[in-house]
Amino acid sequence: MPAISVLNMFASSPVRPLQKHMGEALRATELVYEFFVALVDQDWKKAKTIQKNISDAEHVADQLKRELRKHLPKGLFMSIPRSDVLALLKAQEKLVNHAKDVSGLALGRKIQIPSSMVEAFLVYCKTAAEVAKEAHNAISEVDELMEIGFRGCEADHIEKIVSKLDDIESETDHQQVGLRMALFALESELPPVDVMFLYRIIEKVGDLANDAQEVGGKVVLLLAE
Repeated sequence: MPAISVLNMFASSPVRPLQKHMGEALRATELVYEFFVALVDQDWKKAKTIQKNISDAEHVADQLKRELRKHLPKGLFMSIPRSDVLALLKAQEKLVNHAKDVSGLALGRKIQIPSSMVEAFLVYCKTAAEVAKEAHNAISEVDELMEIGFRGCEADHIEKIVSKLDDIESETDHQQVGLRMALFALESELPPVDVMFLYRIIEKVGDLANDAQEVGGKVVLLLAE
């Protein structure tokens, strides 16, 4: 991405580059669900294509991150503290990186989700993507909320988004517990190495929801400055 495009975004809004970066993080997270659908179907060609799309989203996000850091003003001309922008960027970066990591791990190992766990696992992936979507919704409204000073009905609206985000993230926690219990019951029937990697996959999908929740929390802190 040319530097001038980032500068133009800063000219109109100090958070536009963050919003664009979060868009790539959301795209990667939503693709994780599609990736695992292909993996369950053992459509390795499609899974590989989707994993590449996730990697592409991570690459674009990484370019945006570098340009944002490079051109982020160091003086007193920003409406929000530079440290808050960087903290939010770091949280978003974790989200897109974890999406790449979990898909890369699953594809590299050609992970097989036990048939009795498939339905619950795909719901789990979808719920994690919903947390990311709510985080995206929150940051998408930052510009307008900053202009009106984060008050009144508008403040209530963003707080409801973050509250919903927290509720969905809590649901992923419950789903993760259920999946771990289901896997524990199957341990004696599966190769130990497969069990180990399945636990890692379950944990990494949960990381997506945790990262998205962190993004939402930092949006609220940013607006409260």
